[in-house]
Amino acid sequence: MIDDRPEPLPPHFPGLTVRRLGPADAGALRALRRQVLATLADPDHYRVEGETGDMVADHLGDRGLVIGVFAEDVLVAYGALGLPGPGEVNRGADLPLPASELARVAHVTSAMVAPACRGLRLHPWLVRRRLEIGAGLGRRHFLTTVSPRNHPSWGNLVACGLHVKRLVVTGGGLTRYLVHRELGVTARFEAAAALPCALWDLDRQRAFLACGRWGWARGRDPAGQPCLMFAPPILTPDPEASGPEASGPEAPRSREPRP
Repeated sequence: MIDDRPEPLPPHFPGLTVRRLGPADAGALRALRRQVLATLADPDHYRVEGETGDMVADHLGDRGLVIGVFAEDVLVAYGALGLPGPGEVNRGADLPLPASELARVAHVTSAMVAPACRGLRLHPWLVRRRLEIGAGLGRRHFLTTVSPRNHPSWGNLVACGLHVKRLVVTGGGLTRYLVHRELGVTARFEAAAALPCALWDLDRQRAFLACGRWGWARGRDPAGQPCLMFAPPILTPDPEASGPEASGPEAPRSREPRP
């Protein structure tokens, strides 16, 4: 678990510290979000209208937590983890998960990195760190939604084992990938069985998902453009898994296969 005392990040992030944000950090968090949203290459990559409630107030309160990365005293990145309770919006119901499993859901809701710190691989680190924290809190299912066009974000998510399992419509009528990872289950994929799909071809993606394929990796089409690779999962129970690093065989998915 992480608390409100700064601690250094791993050595490959020199000079950066991380701590849990509290209500006093709300202004800095909102300012960072405004900065990042204003610099998006594609506004569809992140739309506030797709959020449920007030992301900042909710996650700095009792509905979750936010870990913040600082360069000296300046907030330069954050990752939010939602902890839905009874009667609250729960993405596990969209999958759908059995009702008995909904209490073990965590939402990997939002992560942003200041433009000056992009390229340092902070986003995937924030994904993995939130999975570790959630596992320590007894959460087993990790879900979030992400724009199909936002391949930098979903590319990091699938590389961390959150696979594309559905297309859903969120607030504002936005079409989003629903990605999910279940701790205790190892999913493997054979690259030879993978089929590429253009990011704009949502009908074909729905057809792949309907026949049991998952979006498991970011690839490149013959023109070098990003695409989503679909393949049927090979699932095996992993009762020893207690955190996101327990499924080491999934690591090759971080490389971009080509069709």
